[in-house]
Amino acid sequence: LHDALPIFVALACLAAATASCRRAPAPPPPEATPTAPTATTATPAAPQPAAPRTRTSFELASELARCEVFRSGSVVDLGGPALDGRTGPYSLTHEPLGNVVERDGATWLRVRTRQLAVRFTQLGAGPVALALRGVRGAAHHVAFSIDGRNAGTLVPPRGPARTVTSRATSFDVAPGAHVLGLRFVGGARATTEPLAELDALRIGPADTEPEQLLGPTLAQLTAQVALSGEPHRAVTLHAPSRVRCTTWVAPGARLRAHLGLSGPGEGDLELTVLADGMAPVSLHSAHVSGGDHARYTPVDLPLDRWADRIVAIELAATATSPSGLALFGDPAVVTPEAPPQPAPRARLVVVLVTSASDAAHLPPRMPDAAMPVLAQLRRESVVFEQHRAPTTVSAAVVASLLTGVAPHVHGLDDAGARLPAAVPTLATIAHDGSVQGAFFTGNPHTFEPFGFARAWDRFASFSPVDGAPAVAPLREAARFVAEHLTDRAARALVVVHARGGHPPWDVAPRDAEAMPPADYLGPIDPRRAAQVLARARGKRA
Repeated sequence: LHDALPIFVALACLAAATASCRRAPAPPPPEATPTAPTATTATPAAPQPAAPRTRTSFELASELARCEVFRSGSVVDLGGPALDGRTGPYSLTHEPLGNVVERDGATWLRVRTRQLAVRFTQLGAGPVALALRGVRGAAHHVAFSIDGRNAGTLVPPRGPARTVTSRATSFDVAPGAHVLGLRFVGGARATTEPLAELDALRIGPADTEPEQLLGPTLAQLTAQVALSGEPHRAVTLHAPSRVRCTTWVAPGARLRAHLGLSGPGEGDLELTVLADGMAPVSLHSAHVSGGDHARYTPVDLPLDRWADRIVAIELAATATSPSGLALFGDPAVVTPEAPPQPAPRARLVVVLVTSASDAAHLPPRMPDAAMPVLAQLRRESVVFEQHRAPTTVSAAVVASLLTGVAPHVHGLDDAGARLPAAVPTLATIAHDGSVQGAFFTGNPHTFEPFGFARAWDRFASFSPVDGAPAVAPLREAARFVAEHLTDRAARALVVVHARGGHPPWDVAPRDAEAMPPADYLGPIDPRRAAQVLARARGKRA
């Protein structure tokens, strides 16, 4: 590795450098200045700089399933995607939650699990009550708890769906995040009938007005609304209610929206930002009017003080007339769009794959002095710390790199599979684009019998069984690059599959014979070490 890699990387850098250092064309000669007298004209105004281009990084109306809805408490739509991520690690059983069905023009959750837990956020301290809209199934009633503490019971109705509410809890619930547990009691264990069918739930103050017992479902929160001929996709809220969406704020981000009111009367709207460790900040408050002449009011608010932070953006309808509907048209977080940087045309692309190499032995985790060439390459590159291979089969990993598809698509599901000829690879694409392609491998799993030799202009394999050193693929690749760069018009793609510390080929036979267990002739592979040792020691568990 150390013998060939400095030459290899240096030649790759030389290829990119020579492509980007061509002489720029000479500027045209300046025009001659006219000597004849000319009429005096007014100096034209300097052109105004164009507004910077932006892109939408977070569109609230499209991401409402990830947001929290509050209307006299926390509201959860059970029959849609709003439930995803709210049950996560708090699921109390391994049974499926159920399935989503359509009922009364809305989507409902047909419950088939005995226990269900849902995350919710409490805004203020005090006793709470549970409001539930649904119909009874096999279960007789629903017992609910808050953070594992019994809180009460509810009996869903038979027949037409309606909202039922519980008594207030005997204890106060503190502001913040909590877990609501639902336990469906009664009914035969082996029944195929659903335990219940639920539309939505609300957990909040017990003294809520009857018309506010249950807030809007996800489908009722958005609508395409036009005011004075100006249409927008709006988040729609009846006061008092709010929607809180969490997102990351990029440097230079801004919050844009169009505020208005549908229906007669007037209303008060507010935009707020909440961040951990900071007091809530009101970005903008607006008093809007409805009626026949209602119009949208655009707002464009900077988010610079929260750059590089995760925040919650809250849209609130604090007050509206009884028939008024607060509108937040096309609310979105936008960020400046950096102009694309021109990239030099490269003559050479190198893909280097090391098999069975520990990340701790490579930069940036290894000291720079241990591998100075790789350290220099790392400083000029992007390191993906959280990258994960798609499989433990080395041939399938290389196949995914060459095809861009997952193992179940290209078909290399095990170590004995062959890459199908019908699956296009980088080699076929390079060949069709008049780019020279070369593949050098020292790992038998990517030899010709496994389908990796197809479409390359140069393919070379170096078997460790024949005594080829681990550095052989790198040396041959460096030789190919040196020969190829003699033609300045040539372009090439070079892929190297090199061996790292790969057993059994990099273990001396004499050392392998002395390793326990005695007289063992099976695989020497770190992936199977635990199974080998367990069998040798006779431990079945």
